Amino acid sequence: MDVYLKQIQEFVKNNSREKWLNDPFVKKFLAFGANFPASLKFDKPAFAQNFEIYLDKKLIGDIKVFGNTKDIKKHVAQLLIVLGECRGKGIGSKAIELLMEKLKGMYDAVYCNVNRYNIASIKMLRKNGFRIKKIIGNEVVLYKRLQIKNFKKAPISI
Repeated sequence: MDVYLKQIQEFVKNNSREKWLNDPFVKKFLAFGANFPASLKFDKPAFAQNFEIYLDKKLIGDIKVFGNTKDIKKHVAQLLIVLGECRGKGIGSKAIELLMEKLKGMYDAVYCNVNRYNIASIKMLRKNGFRIKKIIGNEVVLYKRLQIKNFKKAPISI
């Protein structure tokens, strides 16, 4: 089982991504789509890195690493992971492991907002060293420290 990440400039709409975004399981946990309030504004991220997840040369998911100006000041980044296919087989864990290696030295920590009912994603992130920082409404904020510069450093504020 050969899992690897490929960094790309931006995600291009294709049949695979269209299929994933229409998958009821994926749609249920993403915070955008037809049912999302139009009144909310989204700021363009101050930075973003995009990765495709491949299994044996087949595109099966995406990871976006991004953040705003506050994240830049705190040396943290947010993750958005969509595993469109092959869930529950350890591939998401392998993709996270590969991503963490790429991000070492770039950020002090990474965090991920997950729908509190997305138990599979929460378990996968916790299995890979993420800790629950806080729960806000239906969102669970998990974080993982990537480097320890000083053992007496205060906890990360996200």
